[in-house]
Amino acid sequence: MYESYWGLKEKPFDDGAPSGSVFRSQGYEAALAKLLYLVEGGGDCALLTAPAGCGKTLLAGSIKAELSARGHTVAYVAAPFNDEAGLLSALLSAMGDDATSRAPGGELPERLQKALADEAASAAAAGHKVVMIVDEAQALRSPQAIERLRMILGLETGDGGGDGGVLLMLLARPEFAEAVDAAAEFAERISVRARIEPMTDEESRLYMLHRLEAAGSTRGIFTEAAADLIARSCGGSARRVNALCGMCLAMGYSMGVERVGPDVVGEVIADLEV
Repeated sequence: MYESYWGLKEKPFDDGAPSGSVFRSQGYEAALAKLLYLVEGGGDCALLTAPAGCGKTLLAGSIKAELSARGHTVAYVAAPFNDEAGLLSALLSAMGDDATSRAPGGELPERLQKALADEAASAAAAGHKVVMIVDEAQALRSPQAIERLRMILGLETGDGGGDGGVLLMLLARPEFAEAVDAAAEFAERISVRARIEPMTDEESRLYMLHRLEAAGSTRGIFTEAAADLIARSCGGSARRVNALCGMCLAMGYSMGVERVGPDVVGEVIADLEV
């Protein structure tokens, strides 16, 4: 709609990263390094927590791409799941197995878990590490679901590499850590913990610039005062920055302004109640 007006190749603040370019804040880089360390021999379970809108899912995409490029088998799933069987079925499907054909409706979770163990063993036999990434894991905070996660860690792949052979990465909102710590036996299995903090105001400004440039911008679309107001208003949440900036570009286009200033931002903030 407004791309040509602003001289952009694509919308810079839609979901995902423009042209596949991910902004890597200091917290993002630190969390990524910790999670990749797990695969290099740092244990068998990692827990990453971050407030909503701070980049867990984008980070999951980076991890999946990096590990897949290294030849590992990666199963990525995102909650919600209806029950334990739903989680196991989703993991099976993510590993390329048709869970519905091997475990029709009504199958016990234990039978699904056996099928998952077979898939993991096949991957390990081919020389791959098996990494299971569960995004939005706070949906699994019941004691029964956490026990199922502990059982997944115990899957034997026949690689002789430790207690099991499956590496588990849990990405969740901060409150999930409390549920995990309440399950002492499972908490002991978590060898890597990381957290993505909200961006600083400076990082928020750099994030805006990064996404604009990745979308083809060659000039200053937002004034410095506008960028400062956006950064202060969004509390370090990339999701909020995206929503506010996208609306500012649309409103600026409709108003015919040369640059987005704090007056435009103020109107959008009032509309969005950021």
